[in-house]
Amino acid sequence: MSQLRSLAAASRHAEQYDSASIFLHWAMALLIALNWLLGQTRPFFPAGGPRAAVLSTHMLIGMSIGVLLLVRIAWRAGPGRRLAAERGGLGLVGKAMHLALYAAIGVTVLAGLTRALAHGIRLYGTEVVPRVALVAHGPLALLAHLHGTLADLVGVLAALHALAALAHHFVLGDFVLLRMAPFLPAALRPARLRAGAHQPPRGG
Repeated sequence: MSQLRSLAAASRHAEQYDSASIFLHWAMALLIALNWLLGQTRPFFPAGGPRAAVLSTHMLIGMSIGVLLLVRIAWRAGPGRRLAAERGGLGLVGKAMHLALYAAIGVTVLAGLTRALAHGIRLYGTEVVPRVALVAHGPLALLAHLHGTLADLVGVLAALHALAALAHHFVLGDFVLLRMAPFLPAALRPARLRAGAHQPPRGG
């Protein structure tokens, strides 16, 4: 019995991403959610210092998201653990969703940076980068104008991504969510996953 449990534990571990990938995933998810909320609620803060401080925090978090995205892509392409992709239609949809989400995050960060440069970057009252006139006009100005819309698109894609993971977990009853959330308590796992049964990726 103990040997079977050890094999089940090893099987579950093989289905998980490495700890660095898990950290990068959830760090980005939390920062994106927080930054979206800051962007939505900033107009409700008192004008002047408080609102400027929220904007400074928003910009710093946005830059952090950009750095984490680059690190995550490099880690995924390098030493990060690669897991078998789903087969069939669901696998193709999952890949397309990941690519769309990565692209949307990257373009949103770029748009935010462009917008900041067009006005000059001030963090908590201190000018860090002066206004760059080059990005205040033309295509880059349009990109900066679309920052808010792009951020909303990231929110929609992230919500769809989360709903798909929950559907895998509670409807299909497979290990997809546990790959990135091995810390999920047993009470929130479907009965057959609590037992430690190894489920291969679903085919199509």
